[in-house]
Amino acid sequence: MDNSHFFHKEDLIRILENVLNKTLGEVDSKNVFARTIEHPKITGIAGDVIEQSVLGYPADSEQRPDLNVDGVMVELKTTGMRESGRGKKKELTAKEPASITAVSIDKIASEDFDDSAFYHKIENMLFVFYHYDSNVTVRAAEYAKFFIRGYMFYQFSEDNLAIIRKDWQRIRDFIADVQSSYSEEEAQKHYPDLSTKINKELVYLDTAPKYPHAPRIRLRRRVVTLIVQEKFGKNLEPLPDKYYGYQDVVNKCKDITLLHKNQSMASILRAYNVEFDTTKKHKTKQFAELAIVRMFGGEAKKMSRIGLFQTFGIIGKSVAITVNETRTEDMKMFAVDFDELIEREIEDETTDTMREKVFEDSALFSYLNDNKLLCVVFQEDTADSEGNIDLQDNKFLGFKMLDLATPELMSAARKIWEEARDKIINDKLYDVPVLLKDGSVRYTPKTGIPMTAPNLPKSEENIVFFRGSGKNATDKSQEVNGVKMLKQYYWIKGSYIVEKMKEIDYL
Repeated sequence: MDNSHFFHKEDLIRILENVLNKTLGEVDSKNVFARTIEHPKITGIAGDVIEQSVLGYPADSEQRPDLNVDGVMVELKTTGMRESGRGKKKELTAKEPASITAVSIDKIASEDFDDSAFYHKIENMLFVFYHYDSNVTVRAAEYAKFFIRGYMFYQFSEDNLAIIRKDWQRIRDFIADVQSSYSEEEAQKHYPDLSTKINKELVYLDTAPKYPHAPRIRLRRRVVTLIVQEKFGKNLEPLPDKYYGYQDVVNKCKDITLLHKNQSMASILRAYNVEFDTTKKHKTKQFAELAIVRMFGGEAKKMSRIGLFQTFGIIGKSVAITVNETRTEDMKMFAVDFDELIEREIEDETTDTMREKVFEDSALFSYLNDNKLLCVVFQEDTADSEGNIDLQDNKFLGFKMLDLATPELMSAARKIWEEARDKIINDKLYDVPVLLKDGSVRYTPKTGIPMTAPNLPKSEENIVFFRGSGKNATDKSQEVNGVKMLKQYYWIKGSYIVEKMKEIDYL
């Protein structure tokens, strides 16, 4: 610890305040960017600039916090932020997970959390935020144009620290079990499960890269995003109950089901004093989402505003099924960032350089791999003579939790991701007519114009697919390779979701 770099806090704040809203290139007094001339694919350049040019000490890789701030050991993390969404939905997100320290397979089994190198690094942290103002991965020299936008001294709350402790202990226990159950040679075959099977059980942490590359313990990207958003003014609503792991969420779902099973949407809303017009046919999902939030004890209008769902990587979806357990709607995931989709290179944690991008590096893979789908199941009421269904009469059946990283979904996602990249990169993307089953041109009911869509993978042949969304058929605000289109989203076929739901029990 004596080798950490000493600062008085007031001096550290003065230094950081002086570089706010300046670019990394402008503050590079030690000419760190000169290294990018001979090594254009190096990574970590932003952290090097903050350490060497702003704080004035050389980078090191020791397993201890970087700074000694008036006797308090503090870990420095230089963190990139991106803007996602547009208009009112625009928000800051973390560029990537925050790598903390090596797993240390040779000694972690004998460590306790409170004495671990990992805990000493996250106990007190200092984040320095820069705006990664690019939709694609850039070479190291281009970081010079990125602005430093803020800093934050940070400590995890007791509740968050309890979750992190459980995650770390799960990593330690897995390694201890492998080492006690197998010979050293056989253990090598099981360590890769750390970054596959075990990662799925962890809430705040994950490990990467995959063994035999030396794995590191990281704060998940979604956790770093919450820290970013806390700094820059977006606060999610906490729930009244305590949740330290997925089992706590499961237990809450069971309690809610006991309380409200087979009750109508309208009766549930009334139970939580939610006012709505009973004379109107409610066909939107907003009331289902509102009911779910209230059942969990929240006050927000959307599930995405609840901290629990964001921090645990739980995507809440209301699912309406018929009496025959069929599903009428496909599931929208998230908007396609075409720049991200077709970027050729990414930063590699293993080699600290750039490498070719593959599906496992994509936003689509991350979404499926890092999230669970909490299906809140309602049974649809009988349709009226015009085929309309009154949502307020739908009955609540319970919850089901689906893993999105199934072999079928991952295989389907890889296929459509690679196919879309090929079409865009190799100039094979076209706008084509949308046809009816008899082969005739389909016309939009609102505008009466012929329907067209890009020849991206569609639902007819894929369980993961592309689909546009807009105000009407003329709202083609997105353009790729000269092809104008509705804003595109990734979707999962509803029939696949309902089939997977049949395979698992209600919580």
